[in-house]
Formats: sequence, C-alpha cells, structure tokens
Amino acid sequence: MYRKLTYANVMSTLCLFLLLGGGAYAASHLGKNTVGTRQLKKNAVTGAKVKNQTLTGSDIDLAKLGTVPSAQHAIHADTAGDSTTLQGNGPGAFIHGAGTQLAARLDLNEFEEVPLMNLPGFGRLIPECHVPGVLEMTYENSSGGTVDYSQIASNPPPLVEAVPNGGSSGYVAFGIGETDFVQIATRGGSPKVATIELTETTSGPKACGVFAEATILG
Repeated sequence: MYRKLTYANVMSTLCLFLLLGGGAYAASHLGKNTVGTRQLKKNAVTGAKVKNQTLTGSDIDLAKLGTVPSAQHAIHADTAGDSTTLQGNGPGAFIHGAGTQLAARLDLNEFEEVPLMNLPGFGRLIPECHVPGVLEMTYENSSGGTVDYSQIASNPPPLVEAVPNGGSSGYVAFGIGETDFVQIATRGGSPKVATIELTETTSGPKACGVFAEATILG
C-alpha cells in the first residue's frame, strides 16, 4: 500500500537534498581565510601537514619546551669555577707568546762533566762535579751573537759577563742544597731572556746531583 504523496513530503525531501548538496559544495569551495581555529578539531593538524622551515620562535611557547639533549652539557657551565682562572691561577702565571719551559735532572760522578740542559736559541749549560757535593756550572754560547750572562750563587760573588758566540762563561761553584739563578739575554731589538733555577742535591746515587727549571721568553 503506497503512502499518499503530500506537499509536506515533497518539501521536506527537497530541503534535505539542498542541505546535503549545499554542504558538499561549501566544503569543496571554501573561501580564502574562512577556516579558523573554531572549525578545526583538536589535534587535527599534524607535523606532516606543517610546511618545513615555516615555524619561527614567535610560533612556539619556549617555556614549554624540554631540554635539548646536547644542551644538557651547557648546563654544567652554570656551575663551573671562575672562568678568569685556570686551577686557581690567573693569566699572569702562564707563559705567553713564544714562551718555553724546560726541566732537567742529572747525577754525576766525581770529576764528571755532562751537558745538563740545551736552551733553544742560547746554547747549553754544562755542570762538572768538582768534588763530591760541589758543582761548577759553565755556559756555552751558540746563540749566533753575544749574550749577557749572569749567575747568582749562594756564597761566591755573582758572575756577570758578556759571552761571545762560540765562547763560554767562567764558572761559579755551588754546594749541597744551594740554589743558583742564571739569566741569559740576547741583544738586539727583540731580545730573548732565559731564566734558570739550579739546585744541587745529595739525594742522587752519585757524588753530585743537580736539577734545573728554565723559562725562556721572547
């Protein structure tokens, strides 16, 4: 048995058709700037839908970002010591420019003469065990020019002299436990200076022992 076709039935069917057809048309023909945050579902936009290299700092709430893994190392810089010192020493405690530091230790038998230290640009220091417990120190100049040489010992008078290239200094004897200071300076517009601290010791296995520390600047 067929239902009677009425005006109301026709109008309701027509409205439904227009509603569905109009919605589909609107979805495929959206105007520019007509979709906003209210039209988007929550979490609707994924990373794959965002154009690469388009987000900037103003688009991101930096306070909500976690720590970047490699940046964790930089956090330790906040707890580092005083950046103006190295192991508690200021910059004046270190050699600058073309500075060099040398150290040497030598044990000698009685009347033995052996080079102790070669000083680049200056020459070498040669100690001789004169008798047990007494050392004599000689400087041989191979700098290429005349140098000013000085040696300050604990007991004897200081030795101060000009030593020509290829020449050697007079010697100053010093004994057990004594410390000598030697300075050698080249001449000219850009001089170099070597400062050497020499100490004789009896702790070695032979008749004489000596150790030295040298600093060369220039």
